[in-house]
Amino acid sequence: MQAEVVRLGDLADALAEWEMEEEDAYITHQDRKRAYVSLYQTHLPKLDDANVIDYNQPRGTIELGQNFQSVQKYLHPSHSGTVFWDRLYLSGGFVTLSILGFAQFTAFPFVAVPNIAWFLLVLFVFGPIVLTHSVVTHSS
Repeated sequence: MQAEVVRLGDLADALAEWEMEEEDAYITHQDRKRAYVSLYQTHLPKLDDANVIDYNQPRGTIELGQNFQSVQKYLHPSHSGTVFWDRLYLSGGFVTLSILGFAQFTAFPFVAVPNIAWFLLVLFVFGPIVLTHSVVTHSS
């Protein structure tokens, strides 16, 4: 990883834009100032103390520190290629609850299905999701 120096003003501008959450939003002087002060007084000194960054306060420059690697896995600049586990669990829940809801009708084919099959349905829907989630979480 190549060390890149970032100026505090540039970082504050990027943070102010990111906080607006809209691509075409107009960033005011107040927005930039709020981001700058929060970085200058709070966030950057704490990250510097933890050696996540090297913050030269007099020069207003920031570089990646020794401990950056240990926190990098928690930073997600993009969700592309990641699994949204909450959506997967929600989808599984919707499918099983829908089928179990239909099973309450005393009509064919639902009456022909034994109770153990409904248990196995839930197990086979959520088992692979939980197992995969566990393996992915522990491997990363």
